[in-house]
Amino acid sequence: MRKLIAAILLGLFVAAPVGATGPFQPIAPQQTAIGTNVIYTGKNLVNLSVVSSTNANQWIMIFDGTTLPGDGATAPCSTAHTTGCLAWCEYAAGSNATTTPWTYSKDFGVHPLAFQFGIVVTVSTTLCTTKTITGSTNFFYGQVY
Repeated sequence: MRKLIAAILLGLFVAAPVGATGPFQPIAPQQTAIGTNVIYTGKNLVNLSVVSSTNANQWIMIFDGTTLPGDGATAPCSTAHTTGCLAWCEYAAGSNATTTPWTYSKDFGVHPLAFQFGIVVTVSTTLCTTKTITGSTNFFYGQVY
């Protein structure tokens, strides 16, 4: 009986997968220095947090590209989109406090946002249809793969 239990346990350890395979790839957290935008190297965004040094209302913009588009009108992504299109935009209410900056956090874990070219995140002071980069300093934290 002991030999049978030992054989089963050995079989479990030998047959157990060592690394991640298939759609479940390891997610490496990526951080960037404080600034006005961040460019991630991955193509799938799982989680995003932004801490702003200002208390104003702002919009979190995520572009499918490799560089930050210039200020002005934004073009939403479509099925045949080009680099620099706006893939995601969401209003982030300011904290209305004088000493505490606001924090925005979004979890796309169940359905990560997929990008064709790359992931560029910034904070704008205007609506989703127009990008106006903030003069504030922000801290960006994202999990990508």
